[in-house]
Amino acid sequence: MTRTNKIACAVSLAAVFASGTSAAVRASYFGGHKMYLTFSGTVSLPGAELRAGTYIFETPDPDAPTLVRVTSRDHRKLYLMAFTLPVSRPQGMDPNRPIAFGESEPGTPPRVRAWYPEGDSTGREFIYKK
Repeated sequence: MTRTNKIACAVSLAAVFASGTSAAVRASYFGGHKMYLTFSGTVSLPGAELRAGTYIFETPDPDAPTLVRVTSRDHRKLYLMAFTLPVSRPQGMDPNRPIAFGESEPGTPPRVRAWYPEGDSTGREFIYKK
């Protein structure tokens, strides 16, 4: 590795570490979005149930902004990695509310219909099989 490449690598790593530690709720993740969301009860996503607790919702690839990954807070368990549909925040929805819930069958956990990353007017709508 040349001296110039080593310097560029060191600067890139420093930028990544600085951006990842600057905020508790939202941090930059290689140009994507990352949020820690805490649920007080069980909710559902396509093919997964999230029990009460804190989870990471993120768009890990800036070249695929509709790809969403949901993991445990410590990144050890992957609950969902799926493409979503872009959806505008409904008029009148609180801009600080990151989740919209959809209809679910009686006796089942509420469905997370869409996630709205902080500072984004466009959310990511989850695709459920009928």
